[in-house]
Amino acid sequence: MNRPRFLTAVILFLLPFAASLAQGFDDEFNSLVMQPGWTLTREDRAHWRFTGAEYQITTQPGALNGPTFNNVRNMLLQPSPPGFRMETKLDFLPDSAFHNAGLMYWVDDDNYVRVSRGLWVQDSFAVNGVWLEWELNALADFQFLDGIRANPIYLRLAKTGTLYEGSYSTDGITWTTIASTRITGFPAEVGKVGLQAANGDGTLATKHRIPATFDWFHIITVGIGDTPPVTAVSPRILDVFPNPASATDALAASIDAAHDARASLQLSDMLGRVVWSSAVLSPGAQTVRIPTAGLARGQYLLRLLGGAATSARLLRIN
Repeated sequence: MNRPRFLTAVILFLLPFAASLAQGFDDEFNSLVMQPGWTLTREDRAHWRFTGAEYQITTQPGALNGPTFNNVRNMLLQPSPPGFRMETKLDFLPDSAFHNAGLMYWVDDDNYVRVSRGLWVQDSFAVNGVWLEWELNALADFQFLDGIRANPIYLRLAKTGTLYEGSYSTDGITWTTIASTRITGFPAEVGKVGLQAANGDGTLATKHRIPATFDWFHIITVGIGDTPPVTAVSPRILDVFPNPASATDALAASIDAAHDARASLQLSDMLGRVVWSSAVLSPGAQTVRIPTAGLARGQYLLRLLGGAATSARLLRIN
């Protein structure tokens, strides 16, 4: 074989696909077979299919968060551009912990960002809504919006440099930000993008398998003159710092109470007991100090109440 000619032929064959990826990529899933560019991670052939109109995953046991689990199956992935905005329309009715489905930016099983529609449960708390989840070197963090139960629902994940932002929409036109986070230190500069759905794993995870149906997948690169639709703002927690904290730290929450002057902050332990609360006296972006003296070690849930959804953030006291 003439290797230089063979390599030239391969490069020429791949150039159209590489060029299209540089500008964006659309898959309407209007075929019974997988389109070029996609791969399946940990494929289980019995639990995925192309219907000719959608891509459907049947959830099964699997999770990614933390070092214990790394076993989500049938993640449909393709190479990621350095910057992007990807969207999907999802038909999904989670009914048990930890049903989840959505968009994935995946470097590896311990380094990723994803936007999910799902049902999350811990001790006395349940979140039935949407969330942004990120993991860096097997340390996971979440930002939740509870009470978002639209079906179908539109999900978006955008990456600009080290900034990641997750959003949702009920109509595909007006988008609401779930959360954003800045991440540095991923082991690779770029990863893969795509779709995933699972039951979660562990003793609390459901064994009930349900379909997650993706109507389409669109991705467009950042910086080519594209202007996303105006994003609506709901009351949300922007950040909590430091997190983890100690009982001697001056804990602060950066919040955006949007235009709702009736919002309030509430800190609860994992048994559901409220250990601190405060009314938010003015709408808009602000920083609120949270006393930590006397708090026992463990996880807490900070919730910003107000508006159509409840913004929630896990925090840890060491």
